[in-house]
Amino acid sequence: MLLLGSLAFIPIAHIGNSGFIMLLKPFNNTNKGGFTMNILWGGLMIFAGLFMFISASTKSNFIIYRLLVARSKVLWGDKVYLFHQISGAIIVILGMLFALGIIFKK
Repeated sequence: MLLLGSLAFIPIAHIGNSGFIMLLKPFNNTNKGGFTMNILWGGLMIFAGLFMFISASTKSNFIIYRLLVARSKVLWGDKVYLFHQISGAIIVILGMLFALGIIFKK
């Protein structure tokens, strides 16, 4: 397991003896593959939250972020960047908890 910051990157696949890509079993065999999906969706949530937080902090002119700002400015006015920073941080935290399997369990 390679640790990078607070994220744990765990290999989810390898090439077997037959040359085909085989998925590794999750740590908890009763989970039926849900652990790897938690890492995938949690990672995507972390990415989306970081995108929002960094874009709001720099007041980015990236087209996707400008669309988000235009929609949020109707409700939040001048505080739209603060709103996106707080929302992004919350999404990052929820993504980490989801990737670790602490929340959103079946």
